[in-house]
Amino acid sequence: MTTATEATTTESVRPVLPGLEPLAAWYRDLLGWPVSLRTTDGSGNHTVDLVTGVRFDTLHVPLGAGLAVLHRLGRNETGPVATGEGRVWFLVAPSSAEELPGLLEWLDWGGVSLDLGACGAGGRMPAPTPHDATRHYPVPPFRARRSVARRPLPVWVRPPWPGAEDVLPAVGLSGVRGVGSPDLTRLVAAIANACHRSRLFPPTRHGGHRGSGSG
Repeated sequence: MTTATEATTTESVRPVLPGLEPLAAWYRDLLGWPVSLRTTDGSGNHTVDLVTGVRFDTLHVPLGAGLAVLHRLGRNETGPVATGEGRVWFLVAPSSAEELPGLLEWLDWGGVSLDLGACGAGGRMPAPTPHDATRHYPVPPFRARRSVARRPLPVWVRPPWPGAEDVLPAVGLSGVRGVGSPDLTRLVAAIANACHRSRLFPPTRHGGHRGSGSG
């Protein structure tokens, strides 16, 4: 299925479970992003999610396709980007999830099966561990989080910063978001192309792609 906004009821959580509070506070207090607590399995384990549709929306794709996009587009052509749960998450301007189907149609990708998801209002994404290079706020120890989430931790590959939501990819390069905002149309075009190529030429165990000429 191509893409649809993932609507999940979420609320900003305060307080969070003790072991997760430092992670939630980093996003809530430094970046001003709402967070949500999620039960990860039947045993009652929890993890922190970032609520979408408020400060940002997200586009998420399989890991291989997402890394191909990062190889093609520079840091000034995307917003913050994270990996988690086997996918790459691109932060984009609010309401971008609603605009995605129309953009795909305009780019002649409408009706093509792409493993491309979008989270807008009411959605959420896994909260990555803050990057160690962040010096604006003390980065707390997050080792406790491994005991409550039985999977690899999400991480930032292009970390956020205070005010990052002001220059997220948006439609057009002018208007209220300013000339410095990356172009959402260019980002979606690159993502759709990478998803389609990944579907046609699935990665092999050795890192190549079947049928792509990689040897």
